[in-house]
Amino acid sequence: MYQKYREMTDMFWNIDELNRHLASIQARRTYVAASATGSRNTVSERNRRKKLNDKLYALREAVPRISKADVEEKDHLRLEIEGAISALSGPYNPQGM
Repeated sequence: MYQKYREMTDMFWNIDELNRHLASIQARRTYVAASATGSRNTVSERNRRKKLNDKLYALREAVPRISKADVEEKDHLRLEIEGAISALSGPYNPQGM
């Protein structure tokens, strides 16, 4: 299961491409350096949260958005498939062909 998921995600995003994208986002953001006004723990926590947010933004860009039209199309296809299954799973009637 994981291998199929991995192959599907590799179709959309190459791991190297995702890492480069993440690096470009991190390069654009500036991280706060420790200063005399803030404590070292506060500054390091702030930097940690910014890095996590950068990774989250990169992940959000990697995952396609699902719209209401996509859900409606999925429901329509599900109904078609269920209809085809019920038609094919009926009793066998060679004269009815």
